[in-house]
This record gives sequence, C-alpha cells and structure tokens, in this order.
Amino acid sequence: MRKRITISIPKELYDEIAKEIKGTGFSSPSEWIRYVLRQAIASAKNGDKSIISFPYLAGN
Repeated sequence: MRKRITISIPKELYDEIAKEIKGTGFSSPSEWIRYVLRQAIASAKNGDKSIISFPYLAGN
C-alpha cells in the first residue's frame, strides 16, 4: 500500500479545477493535480523549462 500525505490548496482553486476537469478522463481534482505535478517534475528533470522552472531539480 502506498503511503499518502495531505497537501492543502485553497478551496477556490480546488473548485475551479473540479469545473475544468468535468467531461475529461480525470475522476477528481486530486487525480489531475497528481498528473500535473508528475508531468512538471518529469519535464524539469529532463531539462525542459517550458512548463515551469524547478532550478533545484534541474541542477541549476
């Protein structure tokens, strides 16, 4: 079983994500947030700074 922790975001942001993902393959805002974070981290590790800059991950 995977261990999980809770990360807090503003309710307004959660509600906006919920509206945006209606009709998509995402079952919840949490699922979408996990997807986006994984994509951003993978991009940063590969040196792609077009999404978001994580200088501490890219070694800069």
